Amino acid sequence: MGRTQDFTYRMDRSENMVMASGAAYVKGITAMLFGLQPGSDPYNPEMGLFLPGKRFRAGANGVRDSEYENQIAYQFSRYTKIQATSIIAFQKDGRYIVSFSAIFDDSIYDMRITTDPNSLNVLIQERS
Repeated sequence: MGRTQDFTYRMDRSENMVMASGAAYVKGITAMLFGLQPGSDPYNPEMGLFLPGKRFRAGANGVRDSEYENQIAYQFSRYTKIQATSIIAFQKDGRYIVSFSAIFDDSIYDMRITTDPNSLNVLIQERS
């Protein structure tokens, strides 16, 4: 499989958009999926996991959300070249937390996505 790249929102010295690959690419695609509200993309109306909206759902503190875990696996397999495995999603103390392993271009990344009142946080670490 060839390397996949995507544009970032950063600019180089010549004011050209910077290409992302590897961990930066996986992080960008993950942030896009978890930040996108379903129905926002007219070509793919089901695309989007909208994690910030999960903070306001009623649910037991610390109990896994298997329905959302299945939705995450489906979204990654349908809309990306990233394979999401070992997905865990739950609500804790008013925050929603998702963690999973992302497999992309023969590399494995440990992902942790959380929400705060005003932000979506995507942490990524490549396994050695």
